Amino acid sequence: MHRTPPGVEAAPALRPPWRALLLTTLLAASALLAPALPAAAESESPEAELQPASLITSPADGAFIDRNSLQVTGGGTEADAVVTITVDGTTACTTTVVENEQGDLVWQCNITAIADGAGRVIGATQERDDDEPLSDSVTVNVLGPPTIDPVSPTTGIVSGTARAGARVSVTLGSSAGACTATATSTRYWSCTVATPAQQRVPSGTYRVSARQTDPAIAPDGSYSAASARTIQVDTTAPAPPVITTPAGDYRLLTLPTTFSGRGEPGASVDVYLDGIPVCSARVVDGAWACLGGSTLTNAAHQVRAVQIDAAGNHSAPSPAIRVFFGPAQRPGTPTPTPTPSPSPTDAPSESPSTPTPSNPEPSRSPFLPPLSGDAGPDALTNWGTPTTFGDGLPLLHESVERGNWARSPLLALGAIALVALPLRLLANELRGRFAPRQAPLAGRNREPVPLTEQHTTGANPWLAIAVPFLITVAFMVIADGVKGEVRYLRLSAAVAIALAVLNLVGVAVAARFGRLWKGVDVRVRFRPMLLAAAIATGLLSRLAGLTPPLVSGTLIGARMPHDTPVRRRAVINLLQVATVLGLGLVGWVGHAIVGEVVGFWPTLTSEIYAALCLVGIGSTLVLLLPLGALPGRVVWEWHPWLWFAVTLGAGTVAFALLLGGASAHFPLATMVILAGVVAAVCLGAWAVLRFVVKRDA
Repeated sequence: MHRTPPGVEAAPALRPPWRALLLTTLLAASALLAPALPAAAESESPEAELQPASLITSPADGAFIDRNSLQVTGGGTEADAVVTITVDGTTACTTTVVENEQGDLVWQCNITAIADGAGRVIGATQERDDDEPLSDSVTVNVLGPPTIDPVSPTTGIVSGTARAGARVSVTLGSSAGACTATATSTRYWSCTVATPAQQRVPSGTYRVSARQTDPAIAPDGSYSAASARTIQVDTTAPAPPVITTPAGDYRLLTLPTTFSGRGEPGASVDVYLDGIPVCSARVVDGAWACLGGSTLTNAAHQVRAVQIDAAGNHSAPSPAIRVFFGPAQRPGTPTPTPTPSPSPTDAPSESPSTPTPSNPEPSRSPFLPPLSGDAGPDALTNWGTPTTFGDGLPLLHESVERGNWARSPLLALGAIALVALPLRLLANELRGRFAPRQAPLAGRNREPVPLTEQHTTGANPWLAIAVPFLITVAFMVIADGVKGEVRYLRLSAAVAIALAVLNLVGVAVAARFGRLWKGVDVRVRFRPMLLAAAIATGLLSRLAGLTPPLVSGTLIGARMPHDTPVRRRAVINLLQVATVLGLGLVGWVGHAIVGEVVGFWPTLTSEIYAALCLVGIGSTLVLLLPLGALPGRVVWEWHPWLWFAVTLGAGTVAFALLLGGASAHFPLATMVILAGVVAAVCLGAWAVLRFVVKRDA
């Protein structure tokens, strides 16, 4: 302790000067440094004021996106700055920063297509002129809606594409039905919608929607957005198709053959022969046809068909139609047994007791014709192979045993009542409306003779030499059908020979005999009406499936002077009709005597007889129609009751043959309906002309 010496006055204490200097220095420094501190803070973080809170504001990081499109939004630092948005590093869209109504700098961009997947990285980069660009990114999970195939109508099956392994839920509008499916590795899915009671959905139009979920992408219970489509559900099975060709009990000699019929437009038809599918066809305008079939045993077989509509519904099988394969067996003819050839694989059969045969060896089965289509291996060598021409012609005892002779008079009466008499009634009313009347000849039962009966120059009768061959080709195409095989050239020759015999003997010789017997100047002329009748009967037989066919082949007729007495004209015409009918019966007997044949010449002979029989019988029915210049018209003018008796007798013989044998097909109901239509048309036209349209004065 420092003490003041005694006797010395203490001086006042002095403060050190360095303390004041320090305090002054601190105060001055504070005053100088205070304005610079905020600037220093700003200089340490130059981006703090420019950097937005987040460059991407939507979607949020880790969000689930339920569709394959996305809107990305965010904030910027400079107006009109360019912002680029990427998906997994690939540019998806580009936009610019704008100032909104609140004065904030914002931007948005729409990504129109983004694939499904987990952890898809959405990045955003804002370009700046003077500094480094600003960047931000988020991760999202994307699962868009599945697709629905545009299949309509459908039986209830809905299909489409989805993410592989995803579970697809399908619902129908108004909760009418639902189903679920899992997409395969190829992304395909399908399921059949059903009612809540697990029943088929009723037919109707529905709005169907589908959505999918995948645990690897979507959170539990999360689904994609739904895709929707309008579909037509058809769960009604179609009716069985109708088979019109071949007809029941039809005999097939060659395979493949044509199957045809009627069905529902837009559907398809599968044809089965003994339970084995042979061909398929699409129904167009209500009709279908297909070519199929293979080797069969020489026996009866069944043809059925199933129809599948546009939605896929299957009909019940059509009623079985029995057909025969191979030529008809005559009494005493041994039944050929096909010899199967070795095959590397055995085809399955319908039953163990009925094995499927293979192609027979021609040398061991002479009665079975080789099979060929339009261009078969033997198409150019099968001169001696039989055709189906003449199938269905019965033997005399067959026609008796089948009751043909008991039914044929009724059919003849029906043809007279529904076809011949209505045509005659209409012809009488038409008479004189389109041609001037001729002065009547003296004598009882004389009526004006039509101009077609005038003894004037007509077409050269030798035209009948060229016309029959043209008619032959048309007849085969329309009435029986042809294939690209040489045996049909043989058939053409056979029919041409039969037509020549029928016309020369049935008309020319009869006219010559009438000239010598009655002293009438008879001329032979080609008649276009008969050619039209040949075409019409051929079409009718083909469309109705008549077996044997009803065809006409007489092409020339007798023409006499207009002053020839009606009695002489009627006698000469009756002689012509009787000759044509007699030639038809000769052909019938000859075909029965020849029987089953093999080889060129025997087959040609059999076909000549068959053609002569068919065209002779058919021509008789046509010649007896009381129309125009036909013989039936002349006989009608002479004596109507005589015409009725002759027509009834000839019609009885004709229908006894046309009803055929075991392999014949005579669609009675169809023929009655067609005859009724003819009668209705004729009577209606007659009534209009009689009571509505007046004759010219």
